[in-house]
Amino acid sequence: MLVLVGGWLSRRVDPDVSVERLALADGTPVLKLMPRARPESSRGVVVLAHGAAASKESMLPLAEALAREGFTCLAFDFPGHGQSRQWLGDEPADAAFLRAARSVEPVELVVGHSMGAAVGARVLRERRLRTESLVVIGFGLRGVTQRHHRVLALVGRWDELVPSSAVVEAARLEDIEVVVSAWSDHVLEPFDRVLIETTVDFACREHGGRRHPPTTTWWLRLLGLVLLLLAVVPSLQVLVPSKEECSTGEAVLRGLALGTVTVGVMALGVSPAWVQLTPCSRTWPFLVLGVVMAGAMSVVASELARRARGPEQLATLRGHAAIALLGVLGVLGLIVIGRGFLALLGGLSLLVVGLAIGLGWLATRRLGQPATSHGVFAVLVGYPLGLIGSLVVGQLIA
Repeated sequence: MLVLVGGWLSRRVDPDVSVERLALADGTPVLKLMPRARPESSRGVVVLAHGAAASKESMLPLAEALAREGFTCLAFDFPGHGQSRQWLGDEPADAAFLRAARSVEPVELVVGHSMGAAVGARVLRERRLRTESLVVIGFGLRGVTQRHHRVLALVGRWDELVPSSAVVEAARLEDIEVVVSAWSDHVLEPFDRVLIETTVDFACREHGGRRHPPTTTWWLRLLGLVLLLLAVVPSLQVLVPSKEECSTGEAVLRGLALGTVTVGVMALGVSPAWVQLTPCSRTWPFLVLGVVMAGAMSVVASELARRARGPEQLATLRGHAAIALLGVLGVLGLIVIGRGFLALLGGLSLLVVGLAIGLGWLATRRLGQPATSHGVFAVLVGYPLGLIGSLVVGQLIA
């Protein structure tokens, strides 16, 4: 029941907005959002460009809020992202952006986050696309001016890649309007309600002001995600009965099943409404490789646990925590050498590692078999490793 209700809520879209999943002539997947009532009376077209390692779905909250105010919104996948059939580097990001924008010209507003902001700003600076306004989110404003269009700069106070103080200073020098939100980091900026409502106000400023109060549908999506995560708890009861005698192999299989259910539930709730965690067909080999790599790490953790002193369950926990600590040191090293984007990806992966360790420990406590945690660890750690691996391989091919 939690899965059904949570899955339904996580897919809720504002009732005043219609959403279409389309493909451009070249196969580029797009989301088109329009006001449900009188779509022919659109206030203008908005093109939304996502950031690196994200997808068109990550721009859904922004597109939904703008469509509610009467704008027609188009969000697309860059090559190598989301459901795109192209590898990263198959064509320049500028070309993909221009093809999407020219399919709906004239464009009233361009909204970009991170990489999408950089691409949009460069295309407009070189006058390859004409538009009245530009909103850049989580971008350092290099080369951005208001010479040919109005600009709004948005950034989260905790942005790891673009310091908010640097954005404020650059905006001051170019006399660009800037808003800093205290509620988000780089990844959460497209979902930050302060930044979303600021974007809508900016878009409506030249078009008669706002017509509707802010949407509240995002609360339902968030509730749906929480319910889906809570659905993992009953699966712990079913898949890992308390203190049941079983072989080591069976314990590992139960851990694998629990990890798979957790990943499936997370992808079910997060994928359609937030950041497209569901892999494309071409990423499946990397997911399998990720699980194999995580399984190997789990074997290393098991060996560390075997050599450690103390209760077996605690020793297993220490083994997995040791791997997590190595990951933390790796992220810190990336920060020191200035590889902020890779450090961000590593930090997000460490959050999943923490979930894997916690869930594996709970399962082990119930079953009394430390081998269970190795199965959970392999799936939950292997999933982000595989997704990130597909991105890295795409960059190497490029």
